[in-house]
Amino acid sequence: ENIAQKGNNAYYYAHAHKIDAPVWDGHAEPRLLKKQASSEAPAPVKRPISKYAWNDEKDKVKIYISLDSIGEVADDAVTIENTENSLTLVMITSTGASHQLLITKLYDNITAATFRKKPDKVIVTLKKASSFSWHDLKKKD
Repeated sequence: ENIAQKGNNAYYYAHAHKIDAPVWDGHAEPRLLKKQASSEAPAPVKRPISKYAWNDEKDKVKIYISLDSIGEVADDAVTIENTENSLTLVMITSTGASHQLLITKLYDNITAATFRKKPDKVIVTLKKASSFSWHDLKKKD
């Protein structure tokens, strides 16, 4: 009767309006309220490439990555980026999986990085800044 007389200004008005929420069914377990499709596709996970071989030559270093464990890779699905002392190679397989070779500290400086794709492997060629022999591919900390 207080709400009828005073309307929105009544003391008990807060308890009188209906709540716009799902009705509690008495069970404490969580339940699904609604489903909707995700608006964005998840980013592909970059799997690290840990199996490779390398060869030191006079003016360049070659890295050989076998495609046996990776799968089929299209010619345009290989990207390479480099700085003077780091290398990043990303390969996306026909199934959409992304594989990455990341070397943050090369043994010595390089001036360029290129790659060739063969049917069973990818060959990365690093052009050395100096004709210094590399004893390892990665610089030890």
